[in-house]
Amino acid sequence: MEKFGNFDNSPYDRQPQFPDKKRIPRPQNDIMNGRLAEARARGEAEVARRTIKKNLKDCILTPQERMKKMDDMIRKIADKQSSIGYPVSQDGRIDQNQFVNVSGYGESVIKQNLAKVEEYKKKYTNNNKIGGELMEKVTMALFNKFFPGLTYSRTNEFDDYGIDYSGEDSNLFKGKKGVDGILAINGVVIAVIDTFLDDVEKNNPQAEYKINKVNKINNLGGGKLVYCFRKTKEGLSLRPEINIPAFYLILKSETMDRAIDRFELSSEASDAEKIAMYKMIDSIYEQISILEIKLSSKSIAFNSRLNGEKNFAIRLKALKKHLETNLPRETVQAYLKEQVEKSKTGRSKKNPR
Repeated sequence: MEKFGNFDNSPYDRQPQFPDKKRIPRPQNDIMNGRLAEARARGEAEVARRTIKKNLKDCILTPQERMKKMDDMIRKIADKQSSIGYPVSQDGRIDQNQFVNVSGYGESVIKQNLAKVEEYKKKYTNNNKIGGELMEKVTMALFNKFFPGLTYSRTNEFDDYGIDYSGEDSNLFKGKKGVDGILAINGVVIAVIDTFLDDVEKNNPQAEYKINKVNKINNLGGGKLVYCFRKTKEGLSLRPEINIPAFYLILKSETMDRAIDRFELSSEASDAEKIAMYKMIDSIYEQISILEIKLSSKSIAFNSRLNGEKNFAIRLKALKKHLETNLPRETVQAYLKEQVEKSKTGRSKKNPR
């Protein structure tokens, strides 16, 4: 029987074997039937060879291997952030333990918040925990690779889960909702990020929930973080922050997996990394435009006493300026269009009419 490439002795190259009790009757023309069986087996082997080759190309690592790889990358990024004063732990999250001696927090408040986090974890389970964790981590890794002037950290679990705050100035945190990441420039927070994996083609209620949640956050004056920071003349001040523009970032699992499989912190970005990053940046540009319209139409409910509108607008402007300087939207859209054309060309060559 003909072999294909290096697939000698592959089970796909053998004809199917049937138990005696279920032997399939053969037609009188055994020679013709044998040839058909061999042709069918060769076809199955070829399909298997192509499938395996595609899987090896597109899916290099298992979910567990991806998690380990991302954990290692996040640890390196977190160590760098920590070395310049950011209050992050090795999982890239804002570390509540560094707030113990900060006015307005204290050990007792932090213990209460930790207890609420543990209670939340027991009550709510996530069916796609690995996928969600990977999405949060690869987002952090990509932003810190593509934008050296930006700092992306993961939120503390208390802010990630959107748990109600009952400490000092708790009235400022009414309606607080969970977000996954924090974007900062030179120690000043300019945006909060909520991430999500969406593999449903359309009308996914979970994706709609995420989008609606972020829209509601912005309509009520922006994101609110209990564990945050701001750079001052004296250095990095650990403090809560409010009136932060919020954004949702959604990718398909396949796009995320390819980006992780090819991700290297110190090397030139691969196409897989660029596709994931550029899709997220294109989405942010679109959401910035919507927020600018909302600001101009005064349709966002701000606390005027706290200069909420001014702070929100300054942050949004800083984010837009940084993106336009480092990765203009025209560049992003041209690259994504080019990738779509390449994909179409590849499909047409495989399936010529």
